[in-house]
Amino acid sequence: MNFIQERYYRRKIVPRSANQRNTTAIPQLKECKSVCFFYVYRQEEQALRDIESFKKFHKDIHVIMFVEGKPYLGPAFTKLNVSPFYEHYFNLFGRISADSRFNLLSQKYDLLINTSPSLTLPEAMVHHMVQADFKIGRDGAFESISDISFLMDGEKTMDEYLQTIARYLNSLNG
Repeated sequence: MNFIQERYYRRKIVPRSANQRNTTAIPQLKECKSVCFFYVYRQEEQALRDIESFKKFHKDIHVIMFVEGKPYLGPAFTKLNVSPFYEHYFNLFGRISADSRFNLLSQKYDLLINTSPSLTLPEAMVHHMVQADFKIGRDGAFESISDISFLMDGEKTMDEYLQTIARYLNSLNG
């Protein structure tokens, strides 16, 4: 990442104040019609296991998978409602190509859950741009782009993280 990209990301990802929040109500998990998971691709086997955990969490899911480098996502991902977002969609100045921006902004979700314990600036930019009524983050460095953050260590399994989210959403709603 060059200086121009980093400057652009830092300028676009500004902390939101309380009056700029998307919603004031914490959603009921059972009332959410669409849940989007923001996932950073590392290994295919791990990604497939985590997507199975997502399916147990909610029935109607969509996964935006940030892919660093240029690995090919296997055919198993095409059937799983996964939208890859490749790192090369960003240009030299840090802006996203028009087609990728349209695909990213064309859907709106009730709930966005970030599953990565540590985000890079491009990943945080994608998380920031996704249209969602309520955003849940996991990274303390970018907690300003989420409505609520669960700062858990990276050694927790995906199932433990999702159970924690479900427990807190239910308890915060009474």
